[in-house]
Amino acid sequence: MRFIAILLGLIATQGASAETPRSLLAGRFDNELQVFFETEQKAEAPLRARQHWSLRPADDGRLLLSRSPDAETRVEPAFALRFEGDMMRVARPDGTAVDCIVRWTRTEGGHAGEPQGKACAALFPGPLRVTAEVLEIGRPDGLKPDQLRRVRPFSCWVAVLRGAGHGDQGVGAKDSDWFFTRDVWLHDQGGVAIVRTDESPARELRLRLRRVAWPSGPNRPSLTLYVLEPGNERAVSYAWGEFDAGRLGINLRWMQASCTHVSERLWP
Repeated sequence: MRFIAILLGLIATQGASAETPRSLLAGRFDNELQVFFETEQKAEAPLRARQHWSLRPADDGRLLLSRSPDAETRVEPAFALRFEGDMMRVARPDGTAVDCIVRWTRTEGGHAGEPQGKACAALFPGPLRVTAEVLEIGRPDGLKPDQLRRVRPFSCWVAVLRGAGHGDQGVGAKDSDWFFTRDVWLHDQGGVAIVRTDESPARELRLRLRRVAWPSGPNRPSLTLYVLEPGNERAVSYAWGEFDAGRLGINLRWMQASCTHVSERLWP
């Protein structure tokens, strides 16, 4: 019985650590939450910049890496990552070699990476750590590592009552009075979607989605959907649900929205 228990423990441990560096890195990551809380708390100066990393699998097994200030800014892949066991080679998408490799070792919950090569400084300036939830990149300036959290994509439908403003109850409105749009792509690490109505002039609203893990205090982690108007970063209103919720909605009478997690929309 003791042998069986040990064997089952080994199997469970292997299953928990079966993820490879490549499989953990594949996806999208964003540090919006870290930037937001440091700005609010004025914890460190100079404040770090917003980063959104997309590591998209290619048919030949590589990961194509794009870096941008947010998910809404589209950029072409700048690097291609090829894996040979626990070694990751960096090149340009066209195959041109770059003087940068990363050697990965298993750690509890993920992998740690040690960059080697002169060209690594611009891409991976410090040690790396990747888990199912986060990609951390060390910094040479003494700040805490950049912490990019894994993105979950959502698809939303949005309805806005034409001619109505915040606080309007929409009493007597007919179905034809509503502007409606569907399949609005959003992600849960501070992703923003802009919705413009068909009015003249068009009305503009923004939706922001955050999967918030508070750095301190009694607040529970939660998925939060914000409604914002142009020129104002203070939300008109917001709704929240469980941290891992797969669906979240809001109804303000003059506008409604519902967002649902859709894993296949990671790269819209």
